[in-house]
Amino acid sequence: MTNEFLPQGEAAALLPQVSFTIPGLFLFSQLVYQCLEQVAAKFSHHIPVRFLYGSPQVRWNCGRLVLINHHESLEEMERELKGAVQHGITPLLTFTSPLLQEEDLKDPVCNGLLEILEEIRGGVVLASPLLRDYIRAHYPHVTIHASIILTTYAQERNAAYYRQLSQDYDYYVLHSDDKFHPELLRQLPKHNAEIILNERCGYQCPQRQEHFISIAQDQTALLDGCGIPRERLAAEKAELYRQLAELNRSIRTERRKLVLCKEVMEKVPNMKRSIENLETKEVLHNEHRRR
Repeated sequence: MTNEFLPQGEAAALLPQVSFTIPGLFLFSQLVYQCLEQVAAKFSHHIPVRFLYGSPQVRWNCGRLVLINHHESLEEMERELKGAVQHGITPLLTFTSPLLQEEDLKDPVCNGLLEILEEIRGGVVLASPLLRDYIRAHYPHVTIHASIILTTYAQERNAAYYRQLSQDYDYYVLHSDDKFHPELLRQLPKHNAEIILNERCGYQCPQRQEHFISIAQDQTALLDGCGIPRERLAAEKAELYRQLAELNRSIRTERRKLVLCKEVMEKVPNMKRSIENLETKEVLHNEHRRR
């Protein structure tokens, strides 16, 4: 039932022309669907969620360490992926490990998931050109998104780099640090670009590359049976996040200090002139008294 005091239709949307890519696949997809249904019922507005991304506990995953696999069988994974399609959303698997080798491409579970995506016209988010070429060759109907993890390891992220990404992938994600460079943004292909609105990493995070590698290694170790209890891995992950958060807070504090220093330096010339004027007035005053 709609509420006459609430905005309805497009009036309820902050940005009516924007579509969204959100997490939740294999985690809380049912909650996402319920939320969308409630918004539609109350506001007569269907939030345009175009893609829903996530991953089960598989070798190619990265970005987020999957400690507990809630979908054990391929049949369960298939139901999860097809459930998104039934709600008008394209599922995306985050196959974003930057450490994949040729041998990893034979993984039976990941290939089974690709077969499902090929059937339902789903997509993947990648950080490996090797995996991109493999999927292009064997699963041509799977949409391929270039992950922010891929851009993290680029030697130079200029306009030419992003134009090449735009050609090589169906969609590409702009590195979050580059959102603050208007001149670069004006030069980028817009038709298949995606931006992250709720970045969890700090600006110019110095740990980003090592963090992604750590997640990829931990995911592989879990699947290979490293012998470390999941509770311990979860605790170590929580401690790592705490340390990263503390580091990011320290970085932000130091940046605020630098901004303050810059503001002071910009005021130095005026302060110097003010002091010189005061000294001049004092000299004139003393001269007047001597006379």
